[in-house]
Amino acid sequence: MGLTCRDVMVPPEKQKTIHPDDTVAKAFEIIRDSRARFLPVVGDDGSFQGVFTAPTLLTSDLFVDLTGFLVCFQVWLLRGAL
Repeated sequence: MGLTCRDVMVPPEKQKTIHPDDTVAKAFEIIRDSRARFLPVVGDDGSFQGVFTAPTLLTSDLFVDLTGFLVCFQVWLLRGAL
């Protein structure tokens, strides 16, 4: 039998996760600090809700609060119009 996913996966007790109601800033902080590539999103009961990745955020509208000014960068702006 070959190498399995279980053989190379991050154990559940070491896997960083994020809650659906946590902020994007918190998710980025966890990714930065843990050097993770993604974060499983889990509910209060520990059930899998989805996956957060930094690239996923870049495929949607971004809202950045810069010193009180809300700036909306849409994907088409990020892909060449800037």
